[in-house]
Amino acid sequence: MKFFIRFFCIGILIAFLWIGLDAFYVHFKVPYIYSKYLDLLWYALTYLLWLWGSLVLFKQHITIKKYGFRLFTAFILWAITLPIYLVITLSFHVAMEWPL
Repeated sequence: MKFFIRFFCIGILIAFLWIGLDAFYVHFKVPYIYSKYLDLLWYALTYLLWLWGSLVLFKQHITIKKYGFRLFTAFILWAITLPIYLVITLSFHVAMEWPL
């Protein structure tokens, strides 16, 4: 049960970060800061957050053999939740009538 609570909390934290960054771009009208490199940086940051999350989720395994498992787990979590975050962000654009 602790696993799912931690997973949910980490996922919600990253979702709020996604929405907050997107709202910053749209609400404060700073498109000159926006570029595809920032997108790539943000994707890398979310992967690192999931890597940290996999360390939290599997903190009882501390051996070196488990680091590969943690990297793989973080990638799977990132790949599964990335489309969910994109859908949530786009739904905020539609609900708030923000430009895409």
